[in-house]
Amino acid sequence: MILYHHPSQLPPEWDDCATTLFQTRAFLLHLHTTNPCSQQYLYATANGGKKAAAVIYSLKLDIFSFSSLSLKIPIHICGIPVSTGCAGVFGDPECFSELFEQIKARHGLSLVLNIPCEYTSSFPVDSIPGAWVSGNTLPVMELQVRWKDTNAYIASLRYSYRRRITMLSRSGADLQCSRDSFDTFSEKHYHLYLEVWGKSTEKLERLTQVFFMTLSSPFSLVSFHDSDNLVAWYITLKEDNHFIFFLLGMDYSVLSSYDLYNQILFSVLKDAISCNADTIDFGQTTENAKGRFGAIPKQRLMFATHRNRLIRFLLRRFKGLLAYRVPDYNFHVFRSEA
Repeated sequence: MILYHHPSQLPPEWDDCATTLFQTRAFLLHLHTTNPCSQQYLYATANGGKKAAAVIYSLKLDIFSFSSLSLKIPIHICGIPVSTGCAGVFGDPECFSELFEQIKARHGLSLVLNIPCEYTSSFPVDSIPGAWVSGNTLPVMELQVRWKDTNAYIASLRYSYRRRITMLSRSGADLQCSRDSFDTFSEKHYHLYLEVWGKSTEKLERLTQVFFMTLSSPFSLVSFHDSDNLVAWYITLKEDNHFIFFLLGMDYSVLSSYDLYNQILFSVLKDAISCNADTIDFGQTTENAKGRFGAIPKQRLMFATHRNRLIRFLLRRFKGLLAYRVPDYNFHVFRSEA
């Protein structure tokens, strides 16, 4: 197992482990340069050419994000330090044990975030009795795209949801939508990002304006204006046939008058259909809003550990305050659903 302190040191084989652009050396270098947060990079190999990787960073966070309590402490996080639902550990599961032993050995509290359920058969929880406390974190909301155009999507909706789309079109009639280059990402764009970040109850890293200004293809920036006034924007990414809703900014002073958030979600959906995507990753948070467009939750898990046995006992005892309580989803958006 090798520990690296900078993405420029990572071997080319690192990218063989990656399942998404967010885990690649190029993107991690962009993040490390524009939004440093004490990132470190673990790379492990095993017989037969097996290999796996992990990204770790450190922040002072509220460990009770999903409850009414609040306690901010320094935490080592295994994840990608940007708002995405992909895992911070990836590659061949046969190499995971060595990576998680290294995470477990660190001083202080460590969290492993956004582990897909299919990983758990290989996650070394059972091989380290009592070391890891598991629970749900925010699910990724995903929609399977099966329509040739937006009209076909609308026609597939139940009446009440079709009516929502009609009302959405009316409330956004005065908005102009444009696809922009990232060198136009302005102070106003960044201010709207900070508005959204400031109202989030699940805060992790806060990205810098330079991070946005230096993004490039295959990321795409879409802005909404009322006359010359920027009121919202969002960023998407298409990987193969997978369409990803990445980041956004909104002017909360006109949020309700334009129904801005739903305008953004519907625009993302239309973009995905027009570029023949098979799935849309709507990201984490706001499950109800995304569920009303037909997205369904894909469960993600988190694991916590500490070198101190007493603290591990307390984590296990109070894990209900740490974990996300997954609500019941029962929208029945489409006419084909019972």
